[in-house]
Amino acid sequence: MKRYLAFYGQTYYPSEGMSDFISDLDTLEESIEAIERVNIKEDQGEWAYNWGIVWDSKEKVQVWKKQT
Repeated sequence: MKRYLAFYGQTYYPSEGMSDFISDLDTLEESIEAIERVNIKEDQGEWAYNWGIVWDSKEKVQVWKKQT
């Protein structure tokens, strides 16, 4: 497992826990980009009813969050 874990979901349709997991990545920047790509793919360009979180598995803390 890589250091950063990226999660993405929609406010009204949460999948719960690891079902919202996108990928594990080496850097925070790559993780944010992965979340942004999924957001665009889901046609939610304006972050209308969704959220993204990056978790640092080494420090065991949330290091980034985007939510409306």
